[in-house]
Amino acid sequence: MNCDFVRDGESFVCTQCGGSLPILRNRDIVPKRNCKPRTPRVAKIVHALTVPGRQTRRISKFLLALTKFVILGGGKFLPDEKIMTRFALCRTCDQFTGKGCKVCGCRCNSRRKLMNKLALPTERCPATPPRWEVEP
Repeated sequence: MNCDFVRDGESFVCTQCGGSLPILRNRDIVPKRNCKPRTPRVAKIVHALTVPGRQTRRISKFLLALTKFVILGGGKFLPDEKIMTRFALCRTCDQFTGKGCKVCGCRCNSRRKLMNKLALPTERCPATPPRWEVEP
C-alpha cells in the first residue's frame, strides 16, 4: 500500500502513517513510498483528525466537555452516589447500548473515570427530554 501524501509547507506528510518527506528542488511531484502504518490505535487517531466525520465530532465534543469540566467544574468529579444515580437513569433509556449513549456516543458506566460523561458535573444528558441535568 502506498502512502497518501499531502503537502504540508516544506514537506509531504502521509495521512495514514504520519511519515514525511522533504520537497525536492521546489517540485510538486508527490513521492511514492510503501506505507508503514502506525499501530492501529495511532492510525485511527490520525485518520479521525484528518478526515472530517463522526469521530472528529466526538473528539471535539469530548475536548469541549473536558474544558468545561476543568474551567467551570474546577476539575472535581461527582460523588459516587450521584454517578450511580445518573447511570441508573441511563440504563432505563432506549438509547443506551450497554456501553454508552447512541445520541452523543459517550461512554457511560458506573465507574468514576475521566472518560466517563456521568462523572462530569458540567455535562447533561443529550436525550430529549434530558434524563439528568448539569449539577450546580
